[in-house]
Amino acid sequence: MEEQKKFLSVEEILSADDIPSCDEYVPEWGGWVHLVGLDGREASQFSKRMVRIVNGKPVAQGLDNFMAKLLADTIRDPQTNQRMFTVEQVEALGRKSAMVLKRLAAKASELSGMSEEANEAAEKNSETPDGDSPTD
Repeated sequence: MEEQKKFLSVEEILSADDIPSCDEYVPEWGGWVHLVGLDGREASQFSKRMVRIVNGKPVAQGLDNFMAKLLADTIRDPQTNQRMFTVEQVEALGRKSAMVLKRLAAKASELSGMSEEANEAAEKNSETPDGDSPTD
């Protein structure tokens, strides 16, 4: 017997609580952080800051400090769900342990539905000093 399909209304779609979140323990920092996945609009804005289109092809930009930028967008106050880091604090966040940032950025990427391959490429590009280009 075929299961009856239930088609959703606009109201049901818009009222669905579909943004994943989780609490992650960070022993190196001595406590917990609350990570929230990016919504569709936030993910588009984040991508727009990282990539621009030139001659119809995506070109990486703004990848310096990629992990800190992603975490500044996804680490939220657990009570208010508001971002905790200001734009001015992103640079300082990027100076924290690469191991910790990588671990948290991987989780933030997962919660946001971002591909691991894209994040690894961005991370690799962000390790290149300003003004230098990688050589083959």
